[in-house]
Amino acid sequence: MFTQQYRSRIFDELYGQDAPVEILRSIIRNPINAPRCLVMSGDFGTGKTTSARLLARGLNCKSHSEKKPCGICDICQSDLSFVPFYQEFDSGDVGNVDAIKEMKGVFFTASTVCDWRVIVFDEGHLISKPAQGQLLKVLEDLPENMFVIFCSTDVEKIENTIRSRSVELVFRTLTVEEITENLKRIVKSENIVISDEILYYIAITSKGHVRDSVMLLDLYAMMEDKSKFFASVRSAESKVLDYLLAVRTVDENAVAETIVELVTCMLECIKNDMYLVVNNLIYSISCNKIRSSYFEDLYKKASAVWNQDIFKLFTILMQDWAVNSFKSDTTLQALLWLIYNQFKNCAPTMSSGSQKSGGSLVDRNRTAAR
Repeated sequence: MFTQQYRSRIFDELYGQDAPVEILRSIIRNPINAPRCLVMSGDFGTGKTTSARLLARGLNCKSHSEKKPCGICDICQSDLSFVPFYQEFDSGDVGNVDAIKEMKGVFFTASTVCDWRVIVFDEGHLISKPAQGQLLKVLEDLPENMFVIFCSTDVEKIENTIRSRSVELVFRTLTVEEITENLKRIVKSENIVISDEILYYIAITSKGHVRDSVMLLDLYAMMEDKSKFFASVRSAESKVLDYLLAVRTVDENAVAETIVELVTCMLECIKNDMYLVVNNLIYSISCNKIRSSYFEDLYKKASAVWNQDIFKLFTILMQDWAVNSFKSDTTLQALLWLIYNQFKNCAPTMSSGSQKSGGSLVDRNRTAAR
């Protein structure tokens, strides 16, 4: 799988995480004076666990180069499942008090085989509060050659007493451009024939998560019938477009039907596709060009009836209460009906030629300002 084959083996391959990477490189250059406990926080698939592994390799790298890990020496090429300098634990399995008590010997077992040891608690927020309390004394008395790292997608659940003893590195989700750049590196290496349009779809569908984007590229590469890729990934896109068309044609029955169809899809899929469709409509209205070819006719119709009002819809979707509405069917339905009531009385504007009465959102705002 591409996710394993192209997992970063040097820091230069870890796209978009310049700030945490610089700190980790500083630790590798001067580990003796570095803090021994790190908290790596951020969304899934952004490189936290990968960075912890790079740190372990970099601390023990045998290269004479200033850039460590080198990705070439025996240490950097080793399987981390069978090395003495790195141990990774699933916090869901070892996150109770008894397990932490039993693990204390792991922290203080001396190693003569390696210079530096790294212990990682993946999804560290799953460690119970009492178990985190057990870890405090351990963290204060760590051996001189040991680093402990907590990787977490929900850092607020890690006790402040641990966070105050740690350096916190924040890993961000990447932009579409950064995701695309990373995918192009893999595409070039694998000689995959793929259009920029499909790369864009993969990048925007992954919502800034590198791992998800690489998995989607892997899926595309495996599919024999490439024309079916859009349908396999974007199962809710056409339903969102049907809903937006029903809103602007003021057809309450059609709105109700499309809402029923939408909530049968996965909530996360609806959320992703709602943002995707709105962004594509903004692009088509701003650039007078349809980005999608798979649902081109639907996009043309939606662009014509929404026009400048799509910017107002985008503003609504960006508000916290709207984002939270995607967490359950009932609140999502309330959001979708609110959108309908918000826009059903707005006269649809045309993307070209003469506009209907009411004008565009920009024109109406200018009139109100006067």
